[in-house]
Amino acid sequence: MTAIPRKRQFLAELLKFSAAKFKENIVYSEAEVNIILAGIIDDKAWLRRMLVDYGYLQRDPYGKSYRLRQA
Repeated sequence: MTAIPRKRQFLAELLKFSAAKFKENIVYSEAEVNIILAGIIDDKAWLRRMLVDYGYLQRDPYGKSYRLRQA
């Protein structure tokens, strides 16, 4: 995907699809998150922020590690 989805429905689907790439109880570095997201969309930083903002990923206070948020 090369463009950021503008419609809320498409954004929701993109976030769900992206979150499914992460495993529970695993701590990921920012570099590892970027590698996972690289195959999904060109703007990895934007997608990473959206996953955190919408509650799919949890980021440590320093922004150095991420984990899938427990449901």
